[in-house]
Order: sequence, then C-alpha cells, then structure tokens
Amino acid sequence: MGRRDLRGAAMNKPRILPHLAVIAALVTAILPLTTLLDTGWFVASVAIIVAIVAVGYAGRWVRGSVAISAQALVWFVGIWWAYPGGIGDLVGIGGWGLPRVLESAGAQILTSVAPVAVGAPLRFALVGAIGLLAILVDASANSWRMPLVSALPLAAVFIAPQIAVPRDDHLLYAIVFAIALLLLIASRGSAEPRRRSSVAAVAIVVVAACVAVVAAPLVPYAPTTGIALYTRPTSVDVSIELGDDLRNRSNVEVMQVRTNLLVAPYLRLATHTGFGDDGWQVDTGGTTPLSEGFDDVEVADGIESTARTTWVDQVRLDTLFLPLPENTFDVDGAGDGWQILASNRTARTSSGTTQGIDYAARSIDLSPTREQFEALRTTGAPDAALELTDEVLSGTIGSTAATVTADARTPYDRAIALQSWLRSSEFTYSLDTPVTDGFDGSDAEAIETFLEVREGYCVHFASAFTLMARSVGLPTRIAVGYLPGVATGDRVDGRPVYSVTADRLHAWPEVYFDDIGWTQFDPTPSVAQAQNVTAVESDPSDPEPEAPAPSAAAEDEPEPQATETASATPTPTETAATTPQAERDDANPWWILVVAAAIIVLGALPWAARRVTRALRLAAARRGDAVAAWREVVAMVDDARIPRGRALSERALARALLADPVRLAPAGPEATALAALLGAVERARYSGSAAGAGDLSPHLRALAPALRPAWRGLAPRSLWRR
Repeated sequence: MGRRDLRGAAMNKPRILPHLAVIAALVTAILPLTTLLDTGWFVASVAIIVAIVAVGYAGRWVRGSVAISAQALVWFVGIWWAYPGGIGDLVGIGGWGLPRVLESAGAQILTSVAPVAVGAPLRFALVGAIGLLAILVDASANSWRMPLVSALPLAAVFIAPQIAVPRDDHLLYAIVFAIALLLLIASRGSAEPRRRSSVAAVAIVVVAACVAVVAAPLVPYAPTTGIALYTRPTSVDVSIELGDDLRNRSNVEVMQVRTNLLVAPYLRLATHTGFGDDGWQVDTGGTTPLSEGFDDVEVADGIESTARTTWVDQVRLDTLFLPLPENTFDVDGAGDGWQILASNRTARTSSGTTQGIDYAARSIDLSPTREQFEALRTTGAPDAALELTDEVLSGTIGSTAATVTADARTPYDRAIALQSWLRSSEFTYSLDTPVTDGFDGSDAEAIETFLEVREGYCVHFASAFTLMARSVGLPTRIAVGYLPGVATGDRVDGRPVYSVTADRLHAWPEVYFDDIGWTQFDPTPSVAQAQNVTAVESDPSDPEPEAPAPSAAAEDEPEPQATETASATPTPTETAATTPQAERDDANPWWILVVAAAIIVLGALPWAARRVTRALRLAAARRGDAVAAWREVVAMVDDARIPRGRALSERALARALLADPVRLAPAGPEATALAALLGAVERARYSGSAAGAGDLSPHLRALAPALRPAWRGLAPRSLWRR
C-alpha cells in the first residue's frame, strides 16, 4: 500500500519542463507584436508571463485549484502595478476609472501608426491581456493537459501582427515559435496512458508555421480607412508628414505594372506646391470627372516624345489617389467616382479606394536633348511654385543654394547642380534618421538641420532640392508616389510584369520649364533619376551616387527609353524587353546563416537537456542513489524507443528487456548490470534504505551500449515521457 502511494505521489508531482515550454511558447507568440508596438511593454509582459507560470507550477505541488487562485492573485497584482491610476479607480471605489483607461488604450491603437508608441493606458491593457492569456494557456496545457487547445490562442496572437504588418523577419520568429510549440506539445504532462506521435506533433508545428509565414501575407486587406494601425503597409498618407510611410520597409506588393516601353514609370499620387510655416500642403483646386479626360499634353516643336501606355492591376493599395505616370492624358477602367485635378494631372476620389481596381493610363514621355534643355526658361510657372518664406531666402537654405549654383548658366544647369550636389558622397541616405526634435519633417527648420547633418531619406532630399531651387529662381513642387517596379520575370500579352511594393513609396521634386511643363528630378542618392533627366544627362561633373539604397529598394537604374512618334491617339507598340529581376536587400545571405544557426542551436537544446539530466543522475548513482539510477534506466529505455507500459514494475520492465536476447544477452555484461540495478532499486523501494548499494554509475555505463538512443539522441523521448 505504501509503495502504491509512493508511486502515485510521483505520478502526480508536477514537472518543470511543461511549464518552461509554456513560458517559451507565450514569449515567442508575442514576439511579432514588437513590429507593431514600440518599447515599454515587452519586458513587463514577459515578467507577468514568468510570474504566472511559476506560481502555477508551485501551486500544483499542493492542488490544481490553488494554482489557478494564486495565478489570479499574481495577475491582479501585475495589472495593479501597470494601472495608470490608483487602486480605487481600478476596483471602483469612488468611481470606475478602468473604462476610461481602456477607451484611451483603444483610441491609441486605432489612431496611431505602427510602430505604436506604447503609453501607460496601452501598456496596462497589454499586460492585462497577456496575463490572462498566460493563465489560459498554462491551465489548458498543464492543468487540463490539452496542449493542442492551448496552441490555438497562441497561434492567433502570433499571426495577427503578420496580417497587420507583414515583414521578412517574421520568418525567424515563426521558426522559433514553431520550436516552442513543438516543445509545448511534446512535453505535456498527461497522466493517462497514451502514445504520442512525434510525426503528428511535427506536422502540427509545420502547419502552424506555414500559416504564419505563408498564408497570413496572402489574406486580403479589407479597406480600413481611418484605422491607422491596420492600414500599414498598403495605405498611404500623401501629405509630406511622411516619416512613417517612407520608413516602410515592407516588401508587400501593392500593385503590378506593365508598360509598352522599356522600363516602368514613376507613378505619381499627389503633388505639393504650397509651402508655409508648417511645411508643404497637398495641391487642391477645382476638379472635373475623370470620364471627361485630361487636357492634351502640349509639346513644343522639335522635342522628341514617346507614347506610353501603362497597365496597372492587382492593386492592393488602399488610398484615395490614383497612381498615374507623368503627363497622363487618358485613363480607362478606373470606374466611377474619380475626379481629376487639371493643374497636376492627378486623380482622386472622395468615396472609394484604389483597392482592387485595374486600369490603363496613356501618357506622353518627353525627351529633350541637352541643348533643348539649356534653352528652356521658366517664365510660365504658377506663382505658388516660387513662393518662399523670408526664413528660407535669408537663411542657410538660400545661402547654400547660391553657393552650389554659383557656376550654373541656365535654369537647367542650376537644377542639375543641386541634384548632383545632393546625390554626391557628401550626403547619406538613412531610414534611421532621428524622429525627434522636429527633424523628421519638411519645414524650413527641419531642412536646415538636414543640410547640417547631411543624412536623411527622400522627403528630406526632395524638400531640400525644392526649397533651394526656389531660392535661386526655379519653380518647383514635390510629388509623392511610387518608384518604378521591379521586373518579376513574368509576361502578360508579351510585356514584362513589374512588381511595385510598399517600400517603393517615394517623394521627388519636379521643376517647371516652359514648352515641356513639369519635369522629374530625383536628388535622393542611389534612386533611379527622373527619366527626362537621365535621357540627356552627360555632364561629367555629375558624380555617381555612393549612398546606400533607400527603402524603395531601387537598385535597378533605368535604361534610356525607346522612342516612338506621339500621336493624338497613341497606339502602343511592342518595345518592351525583359529586364533581370533586381536583387532585394533581403536576399543577402546573412539572415539565412542566422536562421540556420538558430535552428541548429534550438534543435540541440533537447539533446543538451538530456545530457545534463543524465549527468545529474550519474552523480546521484555514484552516491548510491538507487532510485535515481533506475530513473536513468527508464530514461534510457524511452530514448531507445523501446515500448513499455506505464504500470510496469521495475522487475517487470527488467524481465521485458531480458526477453530480447539480441539486445541483452542473458550472460552478458549488460544483463549483469541490469540485474545489479534492479536489486538496488528493489532494496530501496521495499526496505526504505539504499545502504550498501555503493557506486551504481558503472552499471549504468555498462548497460548503455544495449540501450543506445534513437536518432542519436537528438529527440530524447525521456524529456516528456514519464
């Protein structure tokens, strides 16, 4: 009776490995949230996870209900610590403050742009929700012994950030999460005699990882105008408050483009001409229905022009502005509700979105020669394109522009001089530009800081060029849109398909010249220059760009365009050629090595844990601990994948092993060692003393050759089987 009680107590004793697996699964499940939420919450969340699971482990030594009660107490203490108010507000003494705090946290999520700065209300909500998740997962995995059920909320938490902001580094998170989930499933502490299928566990983890890595980015984006957190990365704010949008490193495809010319065009969303104390303002004015069409593109005699047709489809972009090439004069297929602004040849809607539409835009590409550019003047520009504040004219921006363009003879020379200077090695492109102290903006103060620091991203380069150009008499404005896409290698109707991703969002300046209108320039280092400029740019003084590639990942420099004769109704001709797909920044092999190293290290953890456990038991066996020695025998049997019943006594297990003469020869050293260990553990079990057992470790080592672990011990079953 005493022996049965002893064995029953051993069976009910909580094991630490399943609890460690719960902690690992919870922490890895919330890791992708770091792509949505800024610092200030993660350490607190991990702390409450560890505290809740640890208290649950301690409570189960007494009783399961004690564990749940203790965890609830720890959860309340944790949210009390995180609550941005007094305990009275939290529990309703003198009025409830909790609803206001939760409302504030919800408003912060709905109105902020990822990554969201976590304030006190949101941190409180996160700590509370993650604490409740920890209680649920720990109870389902360790109290109810249903780890597969506990995996469901973990998978939901893990996948949600991937849907909101897909990123490449989620692949590494998925691998770590999958391993943690496998550990959770494999280490479940069920007391019922059941067989575990390692293949089934691995299959479950693989499916979960595939859902997180592959399926989540393919989930269609519902229009979410006004909910900033879930509009990234497929929604765009076209104002020059572009710090967050232009830092977008996501390579989620927002549209596909085809064209009848050699390279895909820049696609303009909106323009900014007005400049004041608060920076740039989006152009507005009278509009007409898109169905009425744009005005004709007026081209001066002698200037070479090319008819371009651009097909845009697979649009996942959620914005009110239609992406169009410069000098667009006709759009087919966009649908109703679109209005055009004639002054900048853009189109927008007030009641719909670009998401899901397919359309074709016809435009005219102009290619003046160098001599023609030199002869162009800027007298016909709108007055707003020359407006400047006194601060710009008399400050650093104006004086720097005068110095840079001192040797320029013509308006075009001044524009090229400014572009070349900003694209030179004196400036560096960086998405890590500080976002504090007003530097992450486009007003005069921010641009003066940029000219001093000489590091920034496209909005800084475009704003600096535009203001400096105005200070030396060039009419300018800023366009916001997308850089040309990258060739996918696919072809539709014989034309190459270009993929435009979210990280190709860009801002560039345009200069107004008489006879040709607004012309693209691009002073941002390592970004493809505006086509009208590269087609004629041959000034040897214009240095090659040396700065790192920007977020738009525009490694592919456009080739000179093929030319056609423009007509009133352009008829596209097949001049497109396949261009090699540009390598993305994420194709560098370093992350592959990191992932491989992580897989190797994490894959070796079970083997290392088993070696540590064996070493501890051998040390106990050397001191004559027969029970510890026999536990190592049982572990060796499990690792060798030898079937055994849970209810077998020590003698029954030994008899079953000796029944296999191939594995243990009856008169061999392994059988002798097993008999010695059996005698020692039976004396310890029935007499309550292991006196005279002596050093038992040699017997364990002698038995080891007969019980070699399967799979070289890389997946030791003894870690999760009792």
